[in-house]
Amino acid sequence: MAIAIALGAFGAHALKPVLTATASGVYETAVLYLLLHALALSALPFRASSARFLLLGMLFFSGSLLLLSTRAFHGLELRWLGPITPIGGLCLMAGWVLHAYHLFISKSAK
Repeated sequence: MAIAIALGAFGAHALKPVLTATASGVYETAVLYLLLHALALSALPFRASSARFLLLGMLFFSGSLLLLSTRAFHGLELRWLGPITPIGGLCLMAGWVLHAYHLFISKSAK
């Protein structure tokens, strides 16, 4: 959560004059998803399998969006990261589906 907060502050202050409105929106989405999932991981009793998917999703989804949205700042051409973002989204969804399975379905099967 500390990383998400630091990235949010960095985006609001250091990156504000550099990013376009679109890039700023993408950056904010990445930070929001990172913050929400970090909060969920610290507050909810996740099993290892679902936590792994959430961590991978946070890295791939938020990480790729952060890097892609800040191209004007770092100057790197990272277009190859574009396909990584939806893989991260799928990992986030898989983590939540596994979490729901462990909470509801596996208990009712016993």
